[in-house]
Amino acid sequence: MKYYKVKFINSYEVNEGCTSVSLSSKDYFYKSELPLKKQDIYSITTDQTYSNPVMIIDVYNKVESTHPIKTIVEAIDITSNKVKKPVLEKPIIYINDNKGTVACKWADGTTTKAKTSEDDAINFNPEMGIALCYLKHFIPNVSQTQLNKAIFNAETVDSSKK
Repeated sequence: MKYYKVKFINSYEVNEGCTSVSLSSKDYFYKSELPLKKQDIYSITTDQTYSNPVMIIDVYNKVESTHPIKTIVEAIDITSNKVKKPVLEKPIIYINDNKGTVACKWADGTTTKAKTSEDDAINFNPEMGIALCYLKHFIPNVSQTQLNKAIFNAETVDSSKK
């Protein structure tokens, strides 16, 4: 995880190969697993998409802040128009068939767990448990119950009948 000091761009213009940029006066800090480069300009998405792009002013391994630091989940490099997305990390996966549980230990030291309901223990599906662990890891503050409802209540369409 890297920490990025950014400034929002008020205006941005490219004229005959020269770039003119007007930056905000205030510095903002974000964190991300994305490989963003100093001095590059990105359109970023955290838990919201910002209308103004940002310029990366500096990159840090650690930042002390009294305010919560939002995570950049997607960044589009304005100059190359390439989307930067996170590379899925490979956790250490623990599966307990007897208890119907899956636990994933991530590189950042956190662990996410998924457990089948007691009513459905006979239909334990480790792949579903791993998928739920990934979702719980990458979507903070969501419960397994919320994920289960979203998955099992989703509208399905039989595409073979079209």
